[in-house]
Order: sequence, then structure tokens, then C-alpha cells
Amino acid sequence: MTTEVNFNLIERSFVNYILSITGPSQMQDKERNAKLQTIKQCIQSALVEDAENYDFHIFCFGSYSFKSYHQNSDIDITIVCEDKKTKKLLSPYTEDFLNKIFHKIKQFIENFFHEKSIEGSTDLINDDVRLLKVNYEGVSFDISFHNFPGLFKLIFMHYLENNFLNSYFYKRTILLIKAFCFYEATILGSNVAALGSYALEVLVIYMFNLYPEKLTSELAAFFAF
Repeated sequence: MTTEVNFNLIERSFVNYILSITGPSQMQDKERNAKLQTIKQCIQSALVEDAENYDFHIFCFGSYSFKSYHQNSDIDITIVCEDKKTKKLLSPYTEDFLNKIFHKIKQFIENFFHEKSIEGSTDLINDDVRLLKVNYEGVSFDISFHNFPGLFKLIFMHYLENNFLNSYFYKRTILLIKAFCFYEATILGSNVAALGSYALEVLVIYMFNLYPEKLTSELAAFFAF
């Protein structure tokens, strides 16, 4: 008696196993969202005095918003500031204004962590894009001002997803490839001068466009990559 092996079932079970370890789960998503809301509230509270003259709009973007993040991914936040009188965006920012706002947020979050006995840290990064890096119980946040390229990338990815991609198949594929690139090949992570998450996603989209007939499953796409 011979038993037929269902390779498709084995393959899908293997992918599910990998993603259950490295990819976002409902519990992780719930915990991250709770921390995200807390950080947003801290930002709003820190800028109460400035809110008399400015409107501060807080946006989340990047892999967390696109739901293509792994367990070690950062959560990207950008703050867009609008003058209440002129209804125009504040651009360019003065150095003094940026320093004042960043230090207010930094101080408020540090005080919040101290009062609630929360394990966390804050660090100002002066790079091409000035960031306030916050570690909140193991979850890292990158807070920036007017990061429109990051917001435009998210809009672009959603446009591709809604018009040209099988969302479920694509996201499972990108999560599988990200798991390999981050945990095994160690070639993913722009913060350590490796491949950026957005760059990797564009490469995968290019691959989907180049070999549409070959990508019949997540593992087939992984091997094609």
C-alpha cells in the first residue's frame, strides 16, 4: 500500500511554522498597537503648550503599518506640524524649533517610563533624518518630523497591493524572505548599513513582475529570490 504525499500541504505547513516564529501574530500586533497608542499619547501630551499655535498630526508608516514586519522591526512614526494661522506646513524647520520639540518629547517619555517603572530608553539621532529613537519594553520606535518620503512609500505600497498584487500571497512571501534575510543571511537592516526593508520589498515586487508564472507558492517565490 502506497500513501500519496501531499507536498503542497507539507510546504504550506512549513511556511506557517516559520511565520509563526518570525512573523507578526495577533498577540504581537495587539501588544505593539497598545504601545504605539501610548507613545502617540506621550507625544501629544508633550506638545500641549505648542498646540496653541500649531496642529501636530501623528502618522505611522513603514513595515508595521503595511503589516510586513518581523519581531525585531521598528515602528516608524512621523509628526507633521501645521501653523494654525496660515494653515501651512512648517518648512523648513529652524534648528532651535526642532531641538525644542524633540527634547520635550524625549523628556516626557523618559518621565513616563520612570513614573510607570517601564523598561525603556530614548536617544536622539542626528543623521540625514533626525530621529528620536525610543525603546519601549523591547519594541523600538523611530520618531521623526515631516518624513514625507516614508509616508509616500506606504501609499505606493498600498497602491501596488490593491491594484497589482495578491495581498495575502505577497505578504506571506515578503515575511518569509525577510525572516531569511534578517535571521539567517543578516543582510537586512538599514540601521546597520544593510539592505533596507523598503528596498527588499521593491526587489520582491520586481521578482513578482519578472517571474509571474514561476511563483506558484511562497516557497517557490523564496527560491526564485
